[in-house]
Amino acid sequence: MHGRPRYPRPNTGDPQKLQAAEQRVQLYSRLTSTVLKRLQAGQYDKETLDLAARLLEQNPEVYTVWNHRKRALLATLSKGGDTAAEAVKAELALTQRALEKHPKSYATWHHRRWLVAQHVTSLQQEVDLVNRLLEADERNFHGWGYRQFLMELMQAAPEDEEAYAAAKIDHNFSNYSAWHLKTRLLKKVHHQSPTVTLDDLISAKSSAAAAAEERLVPFWALRQELELVTQAFYTDPGDQSPWLYHRWLLGCLLAHAQTGKNKEEIVSLLQQEVAVCKDILELEDTAAPDGKAASSIKWPSLTLAQLHELLCSVAPSSFDNEQTDVRLLYRQLQDIDQLRAGFYTDASKGSAKILVQSAT
Repeated sequence: MHGRPRYPRPNTGDPQKLQAAEQRVQLYSRLTSTVLKRLQAGQYDKETLDLAARLLEQNPEVYTVWNHRKRALLATLSKGGDTAAEAVKAELALTQRALEKHPKSYATWHHRRWLVAQHVTSLQQEVDLVNRLLEADERNFHGWGYRQFLMELMQAAPEDEEAYAAAKIDHNFSNYSAWHLKTRLLKKVHHQSPTVTLDDLISAKSSAAAAAEERLVPFWALRQELELVTQAFYTDPGDQSPWLYHRWLLGCLLAHAQTGKNKEEIVSLLQQEVAVCKDILELEDTAAPDGKAASSIKWPSLTLAQLHELLCSVAPSSFDNEQTDVRLLYRQLQDIDQLRAGFYTDASKGSAKILVQSAT
């Protein structure tokens, strides 16, 4: 599903196909005009809703039509009982048909959430359905988001969800959505407040004050997660998903550092990660001494630079001399990843922050 256009493009090189496409556009335009006029006039009869369903199966991104269908359903839903359940079942079937053709349709997923939130359908059936979807397309973030929505409605145990994410990662280390889910669950699993998300860390929006207020992921859990992510590094050092999760774990270590406690243990873990990155870079160089794909050395090189920066931050008196290594790594990254050369230039000057910063 990734890297594909949401909708197929017509073959403009074939006149007959182009003519057929133009005819479909004309029919679609007439259908859209008819449906919108009827709905805006408040016509919610069966014929109008059937036409609306035809339109949505062709183009599910017409938010207005979905919203009118919600209004049409409200009277039926207010009756409750089997009548409401059957109406929701039929509407769910429509969203499923739309998603089979357009699995990336935001409007359709949103409408399906609204239907499920009416509490007249089986949540477990929805879970089974989305699980099948994620088996077919394990990185469909719409499916992941919908599954999390269902789990919240069911008040599922975070331990169960973390186990689900772990199983998906075991099946495929490149499952970004599963790694991301772990960032949302890890502290909940340990009965503590949720941490900043991976998205926050990547966008560098997390404030020092917010970091200072966090409760901390236990060291033993961080060690366990670092061991897991290291396996992913060695499997495919060019895959960014585990490296981004690793960045989040480093943020958790930095949150420990800001307390002023366990400094030796933090330094030991950071040095352990330095050794891992150096080993991966050495293995990649040995495997291809004349040059390796840039992605295979970009992430361990970038992470190594970040680790040196963290060591300088946590124990400046012991590791201040590593700033030279940091600048060298960023200069190398400018050649490896030229698209982001400007970023690495700023990073070498200390003006580009990647990890959440410690509170002072």
